[in-house]
Amino acid sequence: MGEFEDQMAHNAANDKAEAAFRSMQSAYQIDGFNYAAAERMGTPSFMLKPRLCIDGNKWSALFGDNIQEGVCGFGDSPDEAYVDFDKSWYMKLEDSRPGYLAALKEQQTKERLAK
Repeated sequence: MGEFEDQMAHNAANDKAEAAFRSMQSAYQIDGFNYAAAERMGTPSFMLKPRLCIDGNKWSALFGDNIQEGVCGFGDSPDEAYVDFDKSWYMKLEDSRPGYLAALKEQQTKERLAK
């Protein structure tokens, strides 16, 4: 093969590799989306559907009759309340006080601002 033919073959191989890469990237994005959706579907907040309401200046996600006997999460948005709920769901009893993580974050923020 001459130099021109070599260059053409090289370009064709690069084009095929780039097309394959784009195809894999697209498939990964679809699989990544499906994985993220499946991961979210496995969370306690998705499966248990805690009651969502506004409590003062925070959103609250509550599973149970009340905060003392149930599991609760708080946040500035419904999603943050669900994330806090999911964390609270897995806490041991001594750390599962309502909104424990939200209160801890608020305390840490106040301490940072005080410095």
